[in-house]
Amino acid sequence: MRMLTTTFLCGCAIEPFETPSAYDQQRYLCDDRESLQAAADACRKEPEPCSGYISFQGRIQLVQLRVDTTLERGMVHLVDEKLEDTGAGPQEVVSLSRVELSGAAPYFHFDVAISSIGTDWPEYPHGTRTDDELTFGTPDPETALVLDDEIGAVQWYIRAGSDTAMLSSNPDTKSEPDTKSKPDTKSKILVTYLSETQVDLEFAGGFGPVNDTLAACAIVFPEPVLAP
Repeated sequence: MRMLTTTFLCGCAIEPFETPSAYDQQRYLCDDRESLQAAADACRKEPEPCSGYISFQGRIQLVQLRVDTTLERGMVHLVDEKLEDTGAGPQEVVSLSRVELSGAAPYFHFDVAISSIGTDWPEYPHGTRTDDELTFGTPDPETALVLDDEIGAVQWYIRAGSDTAMLSSNPDTKSEPDTKSKPDTKSKILVTYLSETQVDLEFAGGFGPVNDTLAACAIVFPEPVLAP
């Protein structure tokens, strides 16, 4: 048995909760797109509701995690921006601004919000546009709808029994001597597939004030798209 202690961002410790090493039985699928898609498709065929699939690995409070699991909830939020009239008449651009995910890992439940994304909806249903790659910023309601600054934000909310922790993206996370199981701390948010029935994205980087790192990828079957 080993112990996992998570902390609030304010630095107040919460009680540790026991976690046997079931993470060893989990897969990291972000380097295997076909397996990730197969897991998502298999989930959708099950009688229970399925909102997609997520895989992530990294470190929280010195504990190495590796998880692949179904999503219990997947929602996308859009914003409608009116462009300046240049003589061709009024124009509008609809953009993906936020994705919300929920699921259960072996020993905790999680909610994830990826915000300030800004990818055109749904202008490109296939492929990856590397120009759309964002870096981590600190979550801030004042800038959540600023979609042209190449900065996004991620927040993980983790619950284990009565214990909770919020891990927010931290652009200042420092790299340390690495291990093979710890992801690169270079931050990234990237939508790799976009349609009204499926949204794929990758997000990785540092979290919190103690140099936690997580790298994740998800396939989301959105609940009814929230219109602008």
